[in-house]
Amino acid sequence: MPPASPSIIPAGGVFGAAQTVSLASASPSATIRFTLDGTVPTNASPVYTQPFLVETSTTVNAIAIGDGGLTSMVVVADFTIDPVPPTITALAAPSSADWLDQPVVVSFTCDDNLRVAACPSPVTVVADGVTEVQG
Repeated sequence: MPPASPSIIPAGGVFGAAQTVSLASASPSATIRFTLDGTVPTNASPVYTQPFLVETSTTVNAIAIGDGGLTSMVVVADFTIDPVPPTITALAAPSSADWLDQPVVVSFTCDDNLRVAACPSPVTVVADGVTEVQG
């Protein structure tokens, strides 16, 4: 029986800074091999011995190799390192001079160098200046 697939911790995602990545297997006697270039690991790939730092966007692939050379399924985690926060600009209509007389719709534009940020939905603020209605 092949060993259990290893776990990649954290499981990938978008991060604002470098991440320390750990690999673990539920099969204690298994050897974990991994790659950081998106290729499928083989018996010739590096053996995991300690956590490593992912400082740039990287795809981590890992397998567990058990007794007799049986291999687990490959696990993959994509890490996007995006240290530059998105720029979000709010635009109000009508102009702020009319806020006391009618609802104001505040909409947002977003600029993100990696295009991973979701832009907030427009918000309507009613004449009392407090109540928000998602629009």
